[in-house]
Amino acid sequence: MLAHALAQELNTLCAAPGVKGCAVIDTDNGMVLHAAGARGAEAQWEAAVEYWRLHGRIRNHFEELGELGAVVMHHRLGKLVLLPLGTGSALVLACIADERGVDWQHWQHAVRQIAQRLAGKL
Repeated sequence: MLAHALAQELNTLCAAPGVKGCAVIDTDNGMVLHAAGARGAEAQWEAAVEYWRLHGRIRNHFEELGELGAVVMHHRLGKLVLLPLGTGSALVLACIADERGVDWQHWQHAVRQIAQRLAGKL
């Protein structure tokens, strides 16, 4: 997926009610490939991937629950959500959102479409 197209996709996600910002992060090196919204959140994006890495280190304890679909951290003033961008991919999409107002079902569908585009399937 071209960087410009990815930027447009992330801007569309950020336009959803309740979403403050989102970023695509490489979990192997913690590098933010692209971010939209949530100005000044660069350090948060880079730190967010540690939640994903933690699961990678302890996932054998949760094998009976199946493959990890998302990591959701509820903070007092909002949520941090991490979603994989494809099976076996080193990329995750991170989102900072208000506690309420996000249509998560629609949002997850949009994230799956981004994952498919990144994999060259759309």
